[in-house]
Amino acid sequence: MSAPLGRLRDLAVSSHQADLTSAYQQLKVLPTAPDFEGIATAGVLLGPSATEGSVAVSGLIVEMREHWNLIHVVKRVITQLGIPVTLVHSAGNRDFILASRFVKSALKRGKLHLVELGLSNINRAQYNALLMSENLWGTIFPARQVLVFQTDSTICSSSPYSLKSFESIDYVGSFMRNPRPTGLEIAGGNGGLSLRNVSRTLEAIRLGVPEHWPGGEDDYFGAHIELFGGNVAEDDMCKRFSSQTVFEERSFGVHNIGGLARKDFARIVLYCPDAVRCHRGALFGWPLAELMSRFRRETSAA
Repeated sequence: MSAPLGRLRDLAVSSHQADLTSAYQQLKVLPTAPDFEGIATAGVLLGPSATEGSVAVSGLIVEMREHWNLIHVVKRVITQLGIPVTLVHSAGNRDFILASRFVKSALKRGKLHLVELGLSNINRAQYNALLMSENLWGTIFPARQVLVFQTDSTICSSSPYSLKSFESIDYVGSFMRNPRPTGLEIAGGNGGLSLRNVSRTLEAIRLGVPEHWPGGEDDYFGAHIELFGGNVAEDDMCKRFSSQTVFEERSFGVHNIGGLARKDFARIVLYCPDAVRCHRGALFGWPLAELMSRFRRETSAA
């Protein structure tokens, strides 16, 4: 963009949909803008909402693949944080998930809720649309806040911060630099590991115009929750919540740290050893998935 646009509240004269749509038209449209048509073929999310009583925080992960780190990260969130998790998956990875002894135990104990989506896989545009669909939020464990996480995220057991440290925040994710690709200045951070107030999330969906938004779901919620009066984390809070593009030594969690310099990557792994699993690229010349598979084979053979 040729000139800085400021924040969404600066573009929108009011919260009326017509004004918001006009504001959106001033933004750069990204290839990953939500594809609601792409998820329409999935139909209604299978399975009812979780029936467990309301809790302070529950977890949510969407993963359609037989991902090597899926069961590990779900187990870590449930056991370390003590919160129930909703896992949205596909028919293609159903057997892979149900083969896990931990999954079977968690389902029996009411700590895990499986929701099957009628798609074999989703791309980033479809993922953005799914997170911006009110239908999805009706399937999760009832909670005041939801921790959204992905297979390239983890919780750091050495952190002095806990979920309670962020209970007053309506949206917080890993620190990201501004302006965002759409041209806006948006607080709140990346959604790959993020804590969200459910009421504020639904309000943003209902009062905004998700189908016309030109960017990612995390930018949508950061911009709109702030616009409608919510408490969205600024940079320092985002850094305390999760390390991603910068290393915050005391961060609560870690997400997608493949872009860190080697020195900072080494430091963060020493601080939070599980963070090595959050690297999307290659380590020591090996793709991480292949490296971890090789490690597991050698360990089991020993």
